[in-house]
Amino acid sequence: MRSLRSNRSGQVLIIAALAVALLISSTIVYTYQTSRVTNISQPFAVQDFVRNIKLSARNLMIGCLVNLTGGGDTETLETNLNRWSRFVKSHYYLGKCVLNCELCNNEPYSNGLWQSWNEDGFGVSSIKADFMLNLTDSQSEVIITFPLNISSSVSSGGAYYSNPAFWQDVNITINLYNEGKSALTEDLAVYYQHTFGWRNAEQLSSYSLADYGNGTYRVFFTVSRFWTHRLSIRIFDQRNIYVQSVLAPAKIIEETPIFLVGTSRPENAEFNNISWESLTNPSGMDEVLSLGSNVQYWVIGCSNRRVFEYDGQSFAEITPATNSFTAGVSAVGWGDDYWLVGDRDGRIQKYDEGSWTDLTAEAGFSSQGVPITEIEWNEDFGYWLIGSDSFVKKFDGSSWTDVSPSFRQFEDEIGAISCDGSIWLVGDLKGVIQKFNGTDWTDLTAEAGFYSGGTSIYAIDWGDSQFLVGGKDGIVKVYDGSSWSDQSSGWGSSMDIYAIEYSDTYAYWLVGGKNGRIQSFDGSSWTDRTIQAGLLGDINALSADFQC
Repeated sequence: MRSLRSNRSGQVLIIAALAVALLISSTIVYTYQTSRVTNISQPFAVQDFVRNIKLSARNLMIGCLVNLTGGGDTETLETNLNRWSRFVKSHYYLGKCVLNCELCNNEPYSNGLWQSWNEDGFGVSSIKADFMLNLTDSQSEVIITFPLNISSSVSSGGAYYSNPAFWQDVNITINLYNEGKSALTEDLAVYYQHTFGWRNAEQLSSYSLADYGNGTYRVFFTVSRFWTHRLSIRIFDQRNIYVQSVLAPAKIIEETPIFLVGTSRPENAEFNNISWESLTNPSGMDEVLSLGSNVQYWVIGCSNRRVFEYDGQSFAEITPATNSFTAGVSAVGWGDDYWLVGDRDGRIQKYDEGSWTDLTAEAGFSSQGVPITEIEWNEDFGYWLIGSDSFVKKFDGSSWTDVSPSFRQFEDEIGAISCDGSIWLVGDLKGVIQKFNGTDWTDLTAEAGFYSGGTSIYAIDWGDSQFLVGGKDGIVKVYDGSSWSDQSSGWGSSMDIYAIEYSDTYAYWLVGGKNGRIQSFDGSSWTDRTIQAGLLGDINALSADFQC
């Protein structure tokens, strides 16, 4: 099956216009020849002429719908039908011939056309008209009426499932119909809406299409969590009629995530969206500074240079025996099937399947005497962004590149980094905040309003197509990619916000701050969970076991 090309609409419009002209021409020739046969050697069969008129009308209607769904003017439908009716009338030589056509205007049709590409997985492109053919001669009169309805419709449905840690599996079924009967496609494409725009799922390595040969198709692919859970089904049937539908697949929850929350006391607690469970700390654990998860287990960085692993049942210390950390382990991140762990002295190491690899020298933070404050991986960009003291580096698994902005520089330590799959959002402790598309930086500092108020940015996380940004004195704002809205009143306290994590499953951010204050925010309302959690220390870090 051919893939849908991005420039296909223009081609269809041209081909459709030519098709209509050729259909009219072929009708002219066929009608003329049929009429002339009766003058030569055979009696004229009215039923044959009527059959030819019906067939030609159907072909012309198909050509018109091809043209309309390819972007043609809706007025061309009536124009082409009237032109064809006049031709039939002028080339009937055995009497008088009148062919009238009335376009349907009954709901849902308007001027003969019904085109609906809905959000419920159903789409239709259809035209409908009633024809009346009147043939008279000196001895008889024949009146034939016949309706014609040409349609191509698609119905689709499906679901998506979490495929932790960062992915989601999409499975959809598509059915195509011509005039209500199962039909085959000529081109079929499925697009998913990413934060950056619509993308063709066929470009994904995981994409598969099953054609059952009866108008039913099954599509499967795996996509990063940064899509908006909307699909566009785009089809050309075998007559080149275009139809599409938009679908919001159902979310299937096979397992629910658990949050791990760590504090300065230290305290560790699990939250499953219903209840809290306080955990007994392992020997040697000090203030929790950083947390991350890869679904199988969490890695926890502490202020006393130690690193722990927690698998949901028990803790185990995994601090490297050689080239160990020399300051508080301030940043932890999972991505590309390994961990990156950094400390306040600029040391950074890779942790992979139980073994440590020291990357400190090549990374260059320690030699510059600066800390590692943030580590963030993004699967769509395919690289890490690491924050330090007023600058940012990129690590693609083999090389390090300073990608710090040159025009509006950061003024203090990077306090938070997050990504939506198309842009990175980076904020510092002075309130400078900028977005980075992988090439260029855009300064958002003035419009965000943290800097002007002297508000440090401590936490950022993306979810529900927007970023939640929190910091000093309980200031918390939503950034939707174009504008900012202050949500601080919902936090209801001047206590600093240190940690934010979004869960797609629960459809909210969990927000933690000073003195054990913790709430969830669903984009419009806050739920205070502080008393239920029972935590007393500053919530420096929290992480769901998977982020889907």
